[in-house]
Amino acid sequence: MTCMNESIRTSEFMAHLPPCTFLFSSFSHPGFRFCVIICLCIHKSYTSLVQKSSAFITTPDCFPSSQFDTICTSYYLSILSPPNVIYMKDTIDVKKTTENDGLKTGQENGPQFPKNDGPQLCMREFVITKSMSSTLRAFASQAGFDMYKEFKALSPKKQQQDFLNAKEVQNQAKGLPLLVSKRVYGLGLGDTKYMKIYRGIPSPESRDRLYDDVDKTLFADVSMRTFGNYTRFTLKFDSSEVIVILHNTRSFADISVGEKKYRFVRGRYESKSHVRSDLYLLPPESESLVDDLTPDKKVKKDNNLVGHSVKKIFKAGSKEVTTGYKCGTLVNDCFVRLKKERKHSTFSILSPVCDFESNGAVSHEDLVLLSASMVLTHHDIEVGFQTT
Repeated sequence: MTCMNESIRTSEFMAHLPPCTFLFSSFSHPGFRFCVIICLCIHKSYTSLVQKSSAFITTPDCFPSSQFDTICTSYYLSILSPPNVIYMKDTIDVKKTTENDGLKTGQENGPQFPKNDGPQLCMREFVITKSMSSTLRAFASQAGFDMYKEFKALSPKKQQQDFLNAKEVQNQAKGLPLLVSKRVYGLGLGDTKYMKIYRGIPSPESRDRLYDDVDKTLFADVSMRTFGNYTRFTLKFDSSEVIVILHNTRSFADISVGEKKYRFVRGRYESKSHVRSDLYLLPPESESLVDDLTPDKKVKKDNNLVGHSVKKIFKAGSKEVTTGYKCGTLVNDCFVRLKKERKHSTFSILSPVCDFESNGAVSHEDLVLLSASMVLTHHDIEVGFQTT
């Protein structure tokens, strides 16, 4: 009876093995089949252990993945507290999700968050395209990019009515690029010119043409400087300056926007051709690369993340890097494709502004984070994708 049960369990186990292992099942000797099963179990355990030890992106242990977006939304709302946010189909209802999942805001599930019954956030997705000259164009949505491609094919003489309709749409800041980045090159030992980022603007005064590359205004000047363990990007806007610190040996970058700190963490390959970075909103007390920079905007030597010793350089604790709340993703195409202009990246983020059509409805904070994602995308194109 015992042998029969063992045979049944062995058959059930073999049913879940990959097809190639059935080549070995044809051998009738029970001892051989037993050895094959033991070897496969050891290999599976070892593979699982290696994957866990080398994984760079992990959801914080105290938050189940099904409740991740709910906690992120609550935390984000507690900082932003927008007065009246438009409800959209892609919004996350914190109250309903909390009730359905049975999530409590007590200390057993992490920090407590203030109750918020009104405002909601939208998960919006920006589309970033790349031309053969490495020019990046960011659109407020996929629909905006589709309209842009459709409008480019219109002729004012052959399709006069369609042309007039398209012109009216673009005058409302729809169907044209939101941001356009141009790579520039500079020489020097210190900060060097890296990129210029422009905002696409309507041109209602030019009635005989649709949007053109001349219809833009300078939004940010980007400079770069490389240090031993990190690279610093400085984004200079009209009335502010934002620092992005990219770690050279660990795949993450920190940015501070106002009083909030964010972290892009290179995660894993979404598929054979796309690599994903997760965006985290860091708690105020969490250490980052942009904390307390020196007067000349360098990372302090005592920063535990920068890696000024052999121990810190090779330390790869995922919990240390992913502290915070996931609130966005950046997915880049890592294959070279010879097309005049194609969709290269998508940048998704929780936002209090839920108007996905008009460029004028995008908040300044989202524009800054979108600019940072374009900088990191340019860096990936030139240096190559590094995942851990």
